[in-house]
Amino acid sequence: MNTDAVVLIAREVADRCDAALKAGATPLVIGGDCTLEVGTMLGASRNLDPLRLVYFDPHPDLNLPSTVPDGALDWMGVAHMLDLPGAVPKLANLGPTPLLLPRNLSLLSHSKGRSQPAELEAIERLKIHTVAERQVAENPKGSATRALAPLGGGKKPFLVHFDVDAIDMTDLPLAENTNRNVGLTLDQATEALAALTSAKGFSALTVTEANPDHAPDSETIERFVGALVSAIT
Repeated sequence: MNTDAVVLIAREVADRCDAALKAGATPLVIGGDCTLEVGTMLGASRNLDPLRLVYFDPHPDLNLPSTVPDGALDWMGVAHMLDLPGAVPKLANLGPTPLLLPRNLSLLSHSKGRSQPAELEAIERLKIHTVAERQVAENPKGSATRALAPLGGGKKPFLVHFDVDAIDMTDLPLAENTNRNVGLTLDQATEALAALTSAKGFSALTVTEANPDHAPDSETIERFVGALVSAIT
């Protein structure tokens, strides 16, 4: 669904991130759905080699048109960055192919219960590093360190993708995904995110899936923005 629009936005995001990195700045991309990460990574590919990514999301987004029926690219972004067989060429081949190698990907706060069977199979087959949602809840900072371990320990350049779906809707009703009583508290997510963004190699942050229509009041959004500012400063 909407492949042309997804590709258009990815290219626009890529150009902006490329310009920011070349200017010595750290891109902060706020969206929108998870396919924005394709654009952030594409822009970063013009400046960093290899690309390393911490994907802070309970969903691994390793789906393909052949494995899920709804056609939404929103939960297929990582599969396209890895250029898995069956990926849509128009999106998977926007830049270097593949844009990301499995060994340079770390899934933080991964939830097996919120992953599709084909995604779990891909994680095992490709030996993708994961840190479980439960582990992040128990030790946010330590889990961030574990996520960075296979990517150079945070000393080499890496990007962070943060999906608001990682936060429990009962603690912060803001995510696009409205599952309740699953996920992290805002404080736990903020602590883990702060540990990532304070690492030496931190190079860009993409924040996705915040849906203001789900927030009961402006205070909810202000609370999230305050936490995000705290995490990146």
